[in-house]
Amino acid sequence: MQRMMGVKCKKCGKIFYPKRARCINCKSKELEDIEMGDKCKLVTYTKLYAIPMGIKQIPLPLGIVEFENGARALGQITAEELEIGMNLRPVWGPLRKIRGKEVYGFEFEPVVRKK
Repeated sequence: MQRMMGVKCKKCGKIFYPKRARCINCKSKELEDIEMGDKCKLVTYTKLYAIPMGIKQIPLPLGIVEFENGARALGQITAEELEIGMNLRPVWGPLRKIRGKEVYGFEFEPVVRKK
């Protein structure tokens, strides 16, 4: 199973996704890999109607999520009904096709609560 990985600055403690070579907070190059976790909340979203080729879902929901560690990420959302603050989790899978080949990455799906 793929795990969503970011980096944590060893100097100031700031966490980033996607990975980068330098901390944008303090400019340090001392970074360590960190797992983002499997729980996040939707901070904001939009729906794209003019989408790139190879994506079949119209409109395409895109959102910014915030993980429990405070880091934020941008990505596609699998839900049609969106609500700020809803619980999501990152999942690895096909995002689109380019020249007939699947492109994989993380998208976010709603957490289904057990009754």
